[in-house]
Amino acid sequence: MKNNRLLIFITLALFVFGVLISCFYLDLRKTMKRTSVTHTNVVNVSDIYERLYVGIHSDNMLLNPESKLVSLDKQSYDLKEVLHPDSMYLIFKYPGSYCDDCIEKISERIKIMKESMECIHVIVIYQGSSMREMRIKALNFKEDLPVYLLKVNDFGLPIDESQVPYMTFVNDGKTSKHTLILNPNQLDVLSAYMQTLSEKYCRKGK
Repeated sequence: MKNNRLLIFITLALFVFGVLISCFYLDLRKTMKRTSVTHTNVVNVSDIYERLYVGIHSDNMLLNPESKLVSLDKQSYDLKEVLHPDSMYLIFKYPGSYCDDCIEKISERIKIMKESMECIHVIVIYQGSSMREMRIKALNFKEDLPVYLLKVNDFGLPIDESQVPYMTFVNDGKTSKHTLILNPNQLDVLSAYMQTLSEKYCRKGK
Protein backbone atom coordinates (compact mmCIF):
# COMPACT_ATOMS: atom_id res chain seq x y z
CA MET A 1 0.00 0.00 0.00
CA LYS A 2 2.79 2.35 0.96
CA ASN A 3 4.59 1.47 -2.27
CA ASN A 4 1.47 2.37 -4.31
CA ARG A 5 1.22 5.77 -2.58
CA LEU A 6 4.89 6.42 -3.21
CA LEU A 7 4.46 5.50 -6.87
CA ILE A 8 1.46 7.85 -7.20
CA PHE A 9 3.42 10.65 -5.48
CA ILE A 10 6.40 10.17 -7.79
CA THR A 11 4.10 10.12 -10.84
CA LEU A 12 2.39 13.35 -9.76
CA ALA A 13 5.77 14.97 -9.03
CA LEU A 14 7.04 14.04 -12.48
CA PHE A 15 3.84 15.39 -14.05
CA VAL A 16 4.16 18.72 -12.24
CA PHE A 17 7.83 18.92 -13.13
CA GLY A 18 6.97 18.31 -16.80
CA VAL A 19 4.35 21.06 -16.74
CA LEU A 20 6.84 23.51 -15.20
CA ILE A 21 9.45 22.66 -17.83
CA SER A 22 6.91 23.22 -20.62
CA CYS A 23 5.86 26.58 -19.19
CA PHE A 24 9.48 27.66 -18.86
CA TYR A 25 10.14 26.66 -22.49
CA LEU A 26 7.12 28.60 -23.78
CA ASP A 27 8.08 31.66 -21.75
CA LEU A 28 11.61 31.46 -23.13
CA ARG A 29 10.26 31.43 -26.70
CA LYS A 30 8.12 34.49 -26.01
CA THR A 31 11.13 36.28 -24.55
CA MET A 32 13.18 35.47 -27.65
CA LYS A 33 10.44 36.82 -29.90
CA ARG A 34 10.22 40.04 -27.88
CA THR A 35 13.97 40.39 -28.10
CA SER A 36 13.81 39.96 -31.86
CA VAL A 37 11.18 42.70 -32.19
CA THR A 38 13.18 45.00 -29.97
CA HIS A 39 16.23 44.43 -32.14
CA THR A 40 14.23 45.39 -35.23
CA ASN A 41 13.08 48.58 -33.52
CA VAL A 42 16.65 49.43 -32.63
CA VAL A 43 17.60 49.16 -36.31
CA ASN A 44 14.79 51.57 -37.26
CA VAL A 45 15.82 54.03 -34.57
CA SER A 46 19.39 53.82 -35.79
CA ASP A 47 18.19 54.75 -39.29
CA ILE A 48 16.44 57.83 -37.86
CA TYR A 49 19.59 58.89 -36.00
CA GLU A 50 21.61 58.39 -39.17
CA ARG A 51 19.33 60.81 -41.01
CA LEU A 52 19.62 63.36 -38.24
CA TYR A 53 23.39 62.92 -38.29
CA VAL A 54 23.75 63.56 -42.02
CA GLY A 55 21.45 66.59 -41.75
CA ILE A 56 23.53 68.16 -39.01
CA HIS A 57 26.83 67.27 -40.66
CA SER A 58 25.77 68.79 -43.99
CA ASP A 59 25.94 72.27 -42.44
CA ASN A 60 28.89 74.56 -43.12
CA MET A 61 30.09 72.35 -45.95
CA LEU A 62 31.11 73.46 -49.41
CA LEU A 63 28.72 72.55 -52.19
CA ASN A 64 30.22 71.01 -55.31
CA PRO A 65 30.51 74.04 -57.65
CA GLU A 66 30.72 71.75 -60.69
CA SER A 67 27.33 70.10 -60.10
CA LYS A 68 25.55 70.10 -63.46
CA LEU A 69 22.07 71.65 -63.61
CA VAL A 70 19.58 71.88 -66.47
CA SER A 71 16.75 74.43 -66.42
CA LEU A 72 13.24 73.85 -67.75
CA ASP A 73 14.20 75.65 -70.97
CA LYS A 74 17.04 73.12 -71.38
CA GLN A 75 19.87 75.52 -70.57
CA SER A 76 22.84 73.90 -68.83
CA TYR A 77 24.64 75.46 -65.87
CA ASP A 78 27.22 74.65 -63.27
CA LEU A 79 25.96 75.21 -59.73
CA LYS A 80 28.46 78.06 -59.30
CA GLU A 81 26.73 79.90 -62.17
CA VAL A 82 23.33 79.70 -60.45
CA LEU A 83 24.41 80.66 -56.92
CA HIS A 84 25.79 84.18 -56.95
CA PRO A 85 27.99 85.06 -53.94
CA ASP A 86 26.23 88.39 -53.37
CA SER A 87 22.74 86.84 -53.11
CA MET A 88 20.98 84.52 -50.66
CA TYR A 89 19.30 81.27 -51.64
CA LEU A 90 17.13 78.62 -50.05
CA ILE A 91 17.55 75.40 -52.01
CA PHE A 92 14.81 72.77 -51.95
CA LYS A 93 16.31 69.51 -53.24
CA TYR A 94 14.42 66.26 -53.58
CA PRO A 95 14.86 62.91 -55.37
CA GLY A 96 12.43 61.89 -58.09
CA SER A 97 11.94 58.54 -56.38
CA TYR A 98 10.39 60.16 -53.29
CA CYS A 99 6.66 59.88 -52.53
CA ASP A 100 4.76 62.14 -55.00
CA ASP A 101 1.99 62.99 -52.53
CA CYS A 102 4.59 63.90 -49.91
CA ILE A 103 6.37 66.28 -52.30
CA GLU A 104 3.05 67.85 -53.27
CA LYS A 105 2.29 68.65 -49.63
CA ILE A 106 5.76 70.13 -49.10
CA SER A 107 5.63 72.13 -52.33
CA GLU A 108 2.27 73.70 -51.48
CA ARG A 109 3.62 74.91 -48.15
CA ILE A 110 6.80 76.27 -49.77
CA LYS A 111 4.73 78.27 -52.29
CA ILE A 112 2.67 79.73 -49.46
CA MET A 113 5.75 80.69 -47.45
CA LYS A 114 7.98 81.94 -50.27
CA GLU A 115 6.40 85.42 -50.17
CA SER A 116 7.71 85.86 -46.64
CA MET A 117 11.27 85.13 -47.71
CA GLU A 118 11.75 88.70 -49.03
CA CYS A 119 15.46 88.89 -49.92
CA ILE A 120 16.05 85.11 -50.12
CA HIS A 121 15.63 83.38 -53.48
CA VAL A 122 13.95 79.97 -53.31
CA ILE A 123 15.05 77.52 -55.99
CA VAL A 124 14.06 73.90 -56.63
CA ILE A 125 16.54 71.15 -57.51
CA TYR A 126 15.00 67.96 -58.83
CA GLN A 127 17.31 64.95 -58.81
CA GLY A 128 16.14 62.54 -61.48
CA SER A 129 16.99 60.91 -64.78
CA SER A 130 15.33 63.04 -67.47
CA MET A 131 13.80 66.39 -68.38
CA ARG A 132 10.50 64.70 -69.23
CA GLU A 133 10.34 63.16 -65.77
CA MET A 134 11.13 66.51 -64.15
CA ARG A 135 8.45 68.36 -66.15
CA ILE A 136 5.86 65.91 -64.82
CA LYS A 137 7.03 65.67 -61.22
CA ALA A 138 7.96 69.33 -60.73
CA LEU A 139 4.67 70.54 -62.20
CA ASN A 140 3.70 72.22 -58.91
CA PHE A 141 6.70 74.54 -59.07
CA LYS A 142 7.39 75.55 -62.65
CA GLU A 143 5.05 78.56 -62.63
CA ASP A 144 6.26 79.89 -59.29
CA LEU A 145 9.92 79.05 -58.73
CA PRO A 146 13.03 78.33 -60.81
CA VAL A 147 13.43 74.57 -61.23
CA TYR A 148 16.60 72.72 -62.22
CA LEU A 149 17.35 69.11 -63.03
CA LEU A 150 20.36 67.57 -61.30
CA LYS A 151 21.31 64.30 -62.95
CA VAL A 152 25.11 64.13 -63.31
CA ASN A 153 26.09 64.16 -59.64
CA ASP A 154 24.95 65.43 -56.27
CA PHE A 155 26.07 68.46 -54.25
CA GLY A 156 28.67 66.49 -52.32
CA LEU A 157 26.84 66.74 -48.98
CA PRO A 158 26.42 63.75 -46.61
CA ILE A 159 22.66 64.27 -46.69
CA ASP A 160 22.56 63.55 -50.44
CA GLU A 161 23.23 59.88 -49.71
CA SER A 162 20.01 59.56 -47.70
CA GLN A 163 17.71 60.25 -50.68
CA VAL A 164 15.34 62.47 -48.70
CA PRO A 165 13.92 65.93 -49.49
CA TYR A 166 15.74 68.72 -47.73
CA MET A 167 16.36 72.46 -47.69
CA THR A 168 19.64 74.21 -47.22
CA PHE A 169 20.51 77.91 -47.06
CA VAL A 170 23.38 79.52 -49.01
CA ASN A 171 24.47 83.15 -48.65
CA ASP A 172 27.98 83.09 -50.06
CA GLY A 173 27.44 81.11 -53.26
CA LYS A 174 29.16 77.99 -51.97
CA THR A 175 28.43 76.95 -48.35
CA SER A 176 25.39 75.04 -47.08
CA LYS A 177 23.84 76.25 -43.81
CA HIS A 178 20.77 75.49 -41.68
CA THR A 179 20.10 72.20 -43.47
CA LEU A 180 16.67 70.72 -42.72
CA ILE A 181 15.24 67.33 -43.69
CA LEU A 182 11.63 67.90 -44.76
CA ASN A 183 8.78 65.82 -43.39
CA PRO A 184 5.36 66.12 -45.09
CA ASN A 185 3.72 65.44 -41.72
CA GLN A 186 5.51 68.34 -40.03
CA LEU A 187 4.68 71.27 -42.29
CA ASP A 188 4.50 73.69 -39.37
CA VAL A 189 8.20 73.03 -38.80
CA LEU A 190 8.86 73.96 -42.43
CA SER A 191 6.87 77.19 -42.08
CA ALA A 192 8.72 78.17 -38.90
CA TYR A 193 12.06 77.33 -40.54
CA MET A 194 11.42 79.58 -43.54
CA GLN A 195 10.03 82.38 -41.40
CA THR A 196 13.03 82.24 -39.07
CA LEU A 197 15.50 82.47 -41.96
CA SER A 198 13.67 85.50 -43.30
CA GLU A 199 13.73 87.24 -39.93
CA LYS A 200 17.37 86.41 -39.33
CA TYR A 201 18.82 87.41 -42.70
CA CYS A 202 16.35 89.83 -44.32
CA ARG A 203 15.23 91.96 -41.43
CA LYS A 204 18.39 92.29 -39.38
CA GLY A 205 19.37 95.44 -41.22
CA LYS A 206 15.98 97.10 -40.82
